[in-house]
Amino acid sequence: MKLLFLAYRDSRNPFVAGGDIYINNMAKRLVSLGHSVTLVSSTFSSCRKKEVIDGVNVIRMGTWLTMFLRVFVFYTKHPKGSFDVVIEEVIGGQRLPFFASVYVKCRLIGIWHQRHKEIFKYQYPLPITLSLSFLERFLALLYRRREIIVSSYKTRDDLTRIGLEKQRIHVVHPGPGLGNNLFHRKICSFSSRKPTIVFLGKLRRYKLVHHALLATKIVHEKIPECKLIIAGRRTDVDFRYEELLQNLTQQLRLSKAVIFKQDIAEDEKKEILSESRVLVLPSAIEGFGIVVLEANACGTPVVVSSGIPTDVVIDRYNGLRYSVGDTEALSDALLEVLSNRKSWERMSRNALRQARRFSWARSAAKLENILVQRNENCA
Repeated sequence: MKLLFLAYRDSRNPFVAGGDIYINNMAKRLVSLGHSVTLVSSTFSSCRKKEVIDGVNVIRMGTWLTMFLRVFVFYTKHPKGSFDVVIEEVIGGQRLPFFASVYVKCRLIGIWHQRHKEIFKYQYPLPITLSLSFLERFLALLYRRREIIVSSYKTRDDLTRIGLEKQRIHVVHPGPGLGNNLFHRKICSFSSRKPTIVFLGKLRRYKLVHHALLATKIVHEKIPECKLIIAGRRTDVDFRYEELLQNLTQQLRLSKAVIFKQDIAEDEKKEILSESRVLVLPSAIEGFGIVVLEANACGTPVVVSSGIPTDVVIDRYNGLRYSVGDTEALSDALLEVLSNRKSWERMSRNALRQARRFSWARSAAKLENILVQRNENCA
């Protein structure tokens, strides 16, 4: 099949995030299954306009402001039959949607990472939040007759509440972001690990990293040797959030207990996950939480908020869950994982079992099955 992916970031974009990892991994896996894949994405500094990455023909054009128009022109210039299926990232972050449903008249599948209402609420002032929330509902109306791919059952249920039809939504889980080679690492025992908490991800306000700091203050009073590693990546949306976190660390007098790391290499990421006792993910909302699989694959339990889908974290199985925003409950959960060896060892064993349930190969096979169910040539 000839497939066209429309997404804002390809795998070499410096601001690539979880949703981008999902799309790019699916694209390259479909190539390995014998399909021809073209991925149109936005430009970035010093990028090439065209290149082949893992067999995917990557074409870069436009910015977050202009790409939607450039994509329209690109698509309409291609004759009928150029692509069998168009797979579009419907909405994501601070960028204009493609609105491909308006001009693609046949097989179009949308990828919708999560309901964005909570993200908008934490990231933007009220007028912008209201405007973007209205846009998301408008897109739900525009795509209500289209097929949609989501990464969790939680996202599927959230999207049905804004008008998308449940029977048209397919759940295709991701795999570990660092690949299945994680499972071949030696799992460090409880006693060989330091009482370290780690956060991994982009430093954006909706991820509520400051809640991890507030909880660490409480934990540190009871376990003075504990550390919090914030291994984040700078974002193209919120340049000031890291500064806020740095200032809060000073105010809480946690300078010696909190370590900030930026743009770490994959090997260091694996090392941090393998040597820490717990990963924390306090986000208000996540479409899935690939970093949870990465931690679990290292035998590391997690503490996550109720904004993370139960598809990936089962309470008291591979981690602990608490209500979003309840920093006291968060600190209690962290204390249990850091200090209760028996509980940690049980969740560590289960973490490995949970991580092995997910793989990019199985996910791509499921997506391929969805694609071949009804194959029409697009205009």
